[in-house]
Order: sequence, then C-alpha cells, then structure tokens
Amino acid sequence: MSCAVVLITGGRLADLYGRKRVFVIGTAVFTLSSLACAVAGEPGVLIGARIVQGLGAALMVPQVFAVITLTVPARDRHRVYGVLGVVMGMAPVGGQLVGGLLIGADLLGSGWRSVFW
Repeated sequence: MSCAVVLITGGRLADLYGRKRVFVIGTAVFTLSSLACAVAGEPGVLIGARIVQGLGAALMVPQVFAVITLTVPARDRHRVYGVLGVVMGMAPVGGQLVGGLLIGADLLGSGWRSVFW
C-alpha cells in the first residue's frame, strides 16, 4: 500500500533530481529494508520495514516506465510494455510460489526470514 501512495511522488522526484539517482536510492532503500525484515524480532518492526520496502519500490517503478519511454522507439514500445505487464502480472503469483518453496526448504533454519534474504 505504501508503494501506491508514493508512486507519483517517486516519478516527480526523478523529474527533479534525476532518474538514475532516484532509482539507485530506491534500490538502496528497498534492499536495506529487506535486510531489516529478515532480522526483525518483533511484528511491529517487520511491518515498519515492509512499509519502507514499499517506499523504496515506489521510487524505482516510475523510473522503469520513464526509461522505456526514453529509450525504446515509439513503434516498439507496445511490445516492451506488454512484456513488462506480463512480468508485473506474474510477479505476485511467482513470488508466492517461490516464497512458499523458500519457507518450506527452511534454508539454514531461517524459516520465513529466507524470503527477505
């Protein structure tokens, strides 16, 4: 939910400060918050870290669309956006499947935490 709330702001920040800079910051925020999720000792910490993950994603996602628009010729853009749509549509399903496999595998005794590593 935090991703959806800040998505437009992520695009505007890129307009002001540069797409690459905002994308790199978003990636760093997302990665560090994933680490925080993996080591969370209490539910409140996990929830807070997941909110921050959404904020990091909100900084990254608009940059993908902007880069496609700037680098792919107009005649080919529909194909690229089609592939992106399929990937974004399948990601929630694939994430659940891979997450379930990781939790079931219990890698190094990490249980659910392996999903965030």
